[in-house]
Amino acid sequence: MSTQSNAGNGQPQSQPAQPVAYPPSLVDKIPSVKLFIPPKGPFSPQISERCFTYSSQTARGRTLGEEPWSRTVCIRRVFNHEVRRQLDPRWRHPLDPFKAVVPLDIPLPPESRTPISGFLAGPAAPSSPSPNSSTSPPPSRAPFSPSTSISTSARDTSGAEPPHQKYWEPGYYLWLSRSRHATQEHMDLMSRSLTQQAVYERQKQEANETWARAAKRGQAVWYWADSPEGTEGRTDGQAQGATGADAQVQVQGGGGAGDGVALPPMHTGPPFPDLFDNQTLLISLSHPPPALHVPSLIAKYLAPTPTLLALVRDSVVSGRQAQLVDRLAGSVRQGDPWTLAGNVATRMWKLLWKDEEGGQGKEGV
Repeated sequence: MSTQSNAGNGQPQSQPAQPVAYPPSLVDKIPSVKLFIPPKGPFSPQISERCFTYSSQTARGRTLGEEPWSRTVCIRRVFNHEVRRQLDPRWRHPLDPFKAVVPLDIPLPPESRTPISGFLAGPAAPSSPSPNSSTSPPPSRAPFSPSTSISTSARDTSGAEPPHQKYWEPGYYLWLSRSRHATQEHMDLMSRSLTQQAVYERQKQEANETWARAAKRGQAVWYWADSPEGTEGRTDGQAQGATGADAQVQVQGGGGAGDGVALPPMHTGPPFPDLFDNQTLLISLSHPPPALHVPSLIAKYLAPTPTLLALVRDSVVSGRQAQLVDRLAGSVRQGDPWTLAGNVATRMWKLLWKDEEGGQGKEGV
């Protein structure tokens, strides 16, 4: 009321008090040091993966619509928090044994089962399963079972593990590829965790199994993505690189997402043939396979050395080396080496040049 009365009387209103600026003290003038500790774990700024890709294309390949020549090398670092779970001891059951760290047992992708010899041999025809064969691919690329749990341990409670099944471990991995589609897919998966990548690989395997079962029964199989532009204008070989995890397989008479919609042309092969080729390879650098274990390789190539040294030692001890030296010295004293050298020189002269009685010499061999 007093403020309104003052405004009505023509008196200026009171302004808010301005903060008083105090002069800096002696402590404020002392230079300070700021310590910045980067976060650890999932929010760490450390580099998780680096990739180097080189691609080239020729004029003929561009005209014919061929795939470009592509090579990709990636170095992947797997941290502990990606494959292990830290448990709080306060939440454990009193009767259960406590484990501070529990492995997540995330299965490795199919390229980890590619034979090194097959990858180095070059691209080969995909060994995709025929409709009349089993739905499982070759043993070298045995798929991850769809029934395996991802969020929990995939190992059996009895301790037995599935055959040829390996899991991600902390350390460094080397990823190599000659496929442009595999490179694009790998770049997309760089924004996903290992658990999400395992789920994606399981979906790919399930799509291939659906195709194999339907093709074995003689049913038509279509393959497309949720987005209309996913398969528009693409061939069967190109469809897999643009679909991603939203890919679907529609079987004739099976119902599902394809009912009442126009389907693209029928797919003549498995939706993800990359699960059966040898154009991609994954190697653990921290836990290398026996074929790349450096101490084992050195021991393998040096294995004949002890045998050779033993033979040399036996020949020296038995006196055979001394006998050989005596025989060589006797031959030198008798002039045999000089006689042999003279005979060789004479024969070479006769082959290259004719005798003086035969006329002018000419070159010969």
